[in-house]
Amino acid sequence: MRRQYEASDAQHTLELPLARPLQRHAERLRAALEAGEAPGVCRVGQELLDQVAAFYRVPPPRLGVLGVGPRRVRDGHLESELHGDYTLATGVLRAWMRTAILAKVTSDRGMLNTLLHEFAHHLDVRLFGWSDTPHT
Repeated sequence: MRRQYEASDAQHTLELPLARPLQRHAERLRAALEAGEAPGVCRVGQELLDQVAAFYRVPPPRLGVLGVGPRRVRDGHLESELHGDYTLATGVLRAWMRTAILAKVTSDRGMLNTLLHEFAHHLDVRLFGWSDTPHT
């Protein structure tokens, strides 16, 4: 695990796709979230991930958009909330579109952040060939 962490930490640069096409997807993601329906958010989110994956020439992850996010409560206080996750073995990325406590639709920036964060784990496995994907 130590070598994996060091390899990940040594990756200082990563070429980025052009912003303009991704901005269009981000605008569509905002509209889908405002509509509040998971299938629409999933469709637009998958299109965004497909485009980014094509840029890096890797197979896209499969996106699942779920409702209220899981949470951990201790002594009556929110301890943690999960916004998304990525399963290395299957290439499935999951994102929760509603907040854990109030079940409000997440912000478009929050959803975009979650999708891109989890996609970075996908790149660790599919682009760099790493067997694990630490947070470095």
